[in-house]
Amino acid sequence: MAKEGRNIIDEQVVVGEEKGFVRLATLNRPRQLNVISSEVVLKLAEYLETWEKDDKTKLILIKGAGRAFSAGGDLKMFYDGRESRDSCLEVVYRMYWLCYHIHTYKKTQVSLVNGISMGGGASLMVPMKFSVVTEKTVFATPEASIGFHTDCGFSYIHSRLPGHLGEFLALTGARLNGKELVAIGMATHFVPSAKLADLEERLVGLDSGEMDVVRSTVEEFSEKVDLDKDSILNKQTIIDECFSKESVKQIIQAFEAEGSKEGNEWITPVIKGLKRSSPTGLKITLRSIREGRKQTLGDCLKKEFRITVNILRSTISPDVYEGIRALTIDKDNSPKWSPATLDEVAEEKINLVFEPLEGDLELHIPETEENRFCITDVRNEVLCCDRENCDNIITSAGEFLALTGTRLNGKELVAVGMATHFVPSAKLVDLVARLWSLDSGDMDVVRSTIEEFSEKVELDKDSILNKLSIIDKCCSKESVKQIIQEFEAEGSKEGNEWVTPIMGFLKQSSPTGLKINLRSIREGRKQTLAECLKKEFRVSVNILRGTISNDAYEGARALTIDKDNRPGWNPATLDEVDDEKINLVFLPLEDDIELRIPETEDNRSCITDVRNEVLCCDRENCDNIITSAGEFLALTGTRLNGKELVAVGMATHFVPSAKLVDLVARLWSLDSGDMDVVRSTIEEFSEKVELDKDSILNKLSIIDKCCSKESVKQIIQEFEAEGSKEGNEWVTPIMGFLKQSSPTGLKINLRSIREGRKQTLAECLKKEFRVSVNILRGTISNDAYEGARALTIDKDNRPGWNPATLDEVDDEKINLVFLPLEDDIELRIPETEDNRSVLRANINFLVALRSS
Repeated sequence: MAKEGRNIIDEQVVVGEEKGFVRLATLNRPRQLNVISSEVVLKLAEYLETWEKDDKTKLILIKGAGRAFSAGGDLKMFYDGRESRDSCLEVVYRMYWLCYHIHTYKKTQVSLVNGISMGGGASLMVPMKFSVVTEKTVFATPEASIGFHTDCGFSYIHSRLPGHLGEFLALTGARLNGKELVAIGMATHFVPSAKLADLEERLVGLDSGEMDVVRSTVEEFSEKVDLDKDSILNKQTIIDECFSKESVKQIIQAFEAEGSKEGNEWITPVIKGLKRSSPTGLKITLRSIREGRKQTLGDCLKKEFRITVNILRSTISPDVYEGIRALTIDKDNSPKWSPATLDEVAEEKINLVFEPLEGDLELHIPETEENRFCITDVRNEVLCCDRENCDNIITSAGEFLALTGTRLNGKELVAVGMATHFVPSAKLVDLVARLWSLDSGDMDVVRSTIEEFSEKVELDKDSILNKLSIIDKCCSKESVKQIIQEFEAEGSKEGNEWVTPIMGFLKQSSPTGLKINLRSIREGRKQTLAECLKKEFRVSVNILRGTISNDAYEGARALTIDKDNRPGWNPATLDEVDDEKINLVFLPLEDDIELRIPETEDNRSCITDVRNEVLCCDRENCDNIITSAGEFLALTGTRLNGKELVAVGMATHFVPSAKLVDLVARLWSLDSGDMDVVRSTIEEFSEKVELDKDSILNKLSIIDKCCSKESVKQIIQEFEAEGSKEGNEWVTPIMGFLKQSSPTGLKINLRSIREGRKQTLAECLKKEFRVSVNILRGTISNDAYEGARALTIDKDNRPGWNPATLDEVDDEKINLVFLPLEDDIELRIPETEDNRSVLRANINFLVALRSS
């Protein structure tokens, strides 16, 4: 039995083990150096998603069996599929999704890398929270040498290495050892291989995945890194000088010039490697790395996916297959590149590799955490659910549902990922009762509760989802007319009687509505959720306005008013619907009607992050996580010390002043800007914050009670009431400050802070700019100048406010301060990363403003 069990494990390409609170994934193809096959990608993705959602799982470990962690992608798999277009599309798509998932994983992961870690295999190492390497670790990204490119997120990773080290590693395939990986921040810890088993044992025994706990455990076994004197990293000056050149040709020329100098013998083998590499692969790789510097992780992965598909399609060159042949099939190491030289590789052809794919083939990864699992659930599990013949994970099911109005039942909704669980109706009352009794809203608790009542989905044999191959064939056509024609052709075939009612529905539908829907669905593939909602709002408004047709009202009449089911569409046919008119429905609305939603997820959770975690930091008596501390600080000008700033989340670390010089010296010596490296360095000098007993932050219950009142006047009245109570003597000086402050300034500040709760960062900055300009213009009061005079000029501390009291400050006048400025003076801030530097242009109008 033991032998049988061992054989079963030997057959598993990835072995998953559950040990207490820790989960261990072992890449288990040691004879093939743990190369990444389609099975490996599927199994590893399955484990990682399951464990991320499992409440019992605290820590994930990944290692490789044998002498390799992973030697990268399965080149033979690619080579064997060379004659069939897109034969490897599915595994490539899944691999890029896996890369994204690892980069954004919510739980702590540790990779234990004791051997070869190359190419795509290294994508399972570098993004981990902790990457442990040894003296046996060998890293490289040699893809360019075989006509491929540096992929799996490495255009993002390499482009962020010091200087031009990223270009060097990508173009030359240079190998780095464990110490060098730690030195440049691509690994977090160096542990001698002799200690690795003991470290693994200690990690497996942990009952926490908390970052500090894991870090301290690893650090018990890790050693400080000292680079060998001949390390390539000691050649950074030469590398930067050469690999900063504009083109591959110039890089090689500069490198050859350096190689001719005494002491630079190390360059000779590197030059030989470059000259043996695919000219096409080198050019593609250099461009990809450099574009990566200005791209997000998502942008890099989408770009790399396009490049990979185009390379595997031999869009401009078959070099990748020739490189694989020479390296792993015939092993003659004599590839015949086409084109053969850098000069023959036209830049126009390189452009083709970077162009978007057909709309339905683009890589779709989530814009937000909320929809993170949506595509993996659909593409990796659901759309192929119980259907052995589903051979294409990219489907046109969206177009089909939108155009035909086809109904899906509960099981089908789960199968396509539009519902999460299927529960028989007989069990629903019991499920509701169980959910009602829960004392937690934790995702894992709710999920496990629902799963007690849910059942696995098995599609009926006549389910529409079993017709996806035909649906894809038809609904992938360019226009509605072509889609209908294709359906008609399919419907004439034996066994496709299900197409007939669908054809009837399509031909009875509004031609205008069909065209609008097809365009909207297809545009949506390249849009974020926010862009889709904005677009759909525009379309809805224009349809309801009858901008190009009154079909919406005619359809409603025929269906629900007269119920004759005989709508008179106008235009009546698809040919009569002018595409130029369809464009009108998608045009922006008047500016004040456009849909306003948050620009980014990052500033959406800003306030909750502060309120739910930080404001209650180390304060047992903080009984309300929604505080009015912001109003209090803005109205009273209360000072906070260093510890208090950390406590409210306005600073990250508290370091005693005596240690600050040493911290600066340590930071100055770093060779990495990696967040974790910088954080851990600062934490060596920082101290835990313990608030003084008389800290203002221990008075939050009173502050909340007072500063949550509706108006400044009511806030002051409430503070006066609290100040009269024994033990609240600290209120007296605050009352004095409030009563001495500008009544206009107090009212403006209270409104601005409260509006800010519902505004994005950009909206707050724009509003504050308007308020500042109007205050400096004296639009409703000259109090700003009077305050500056009394405080800094005459220093009499006796400002004469105008108006003098809160009652005299008209709220209608306060409104004037918040009104938009003239259009050419409004604050312009970037909507995207691409136009960030446009801010410089705003200096022009500021200069003009000053001169006036």
